Amino acid sequence: MSSTESNASKVLDLDLEGVGRCNLAKSGQTTEGLPGFMFTAAGVNHPDSGRTDIHPAVIDVAKRRHGNDIAGWPVQRIEPEMVDKDTIVLMLCSPDLVPDFVLSQAKDVFLFPIADPFGVDIEQKLEVTTSQIAWMNWLLSLVLTTRSDEVGNSRDERGWIIPRYLVQFEPKNIEPEYSYDGWMSTAFPLGR
Repeated sequence: MSSTESNASKVLDLDLEGVGRCNLAKSGQTTEGLPGFMFTAAGVNHPDSGRTDIHPAVIDVAKRRHGNDIAGWPVQRIEPEMVDKDTIVLMLCSPDLVPDFVLSQAKDVFLFPIADPFGVDIEQKLEVTTSQIAWMNWLLSLVLTTRSDEVGNSRDERGWIIPRYLVQFEPKNIEPEYSYDGWMSTAFPLGR
């Protein structure tokens, strides 16, 4: 599907500055794949650091964990034209930062806040972050394939999206020992 097809389903991974978590999520999604979906990554704000490229540690972990070279991917701030009625937004940072235009234009908004891995011990933190994102991508895939009837129907009286935590969607037809008990858990049944 080309990026110019307006009726394609889209997933937009959104974090604070667009240099880390959102690109790791997109990297995992492009590798694991959801047939018929296009993937985009962006930040709510421009990076405070002034960075115009993806952090080298993020590039390394995406290459090692997903086999993707994401060095040339854009670092971009979300703009209204990136969101339409076919866009599912995954919010990887504070739910309070979802822009109003996302709430009014998107098909749905799922919340999956993950702590910013940057700072001391970034490589170790990125490993944890990447495992959390793998879990998120697995759960997103289940929601979009087994509970698609529930996507896009959580709206307020203005017709704006009411964001929901992705972990609220307990996967159907899954063995109980593999169900997830809350987004703060650090034990993930997935991993590469």
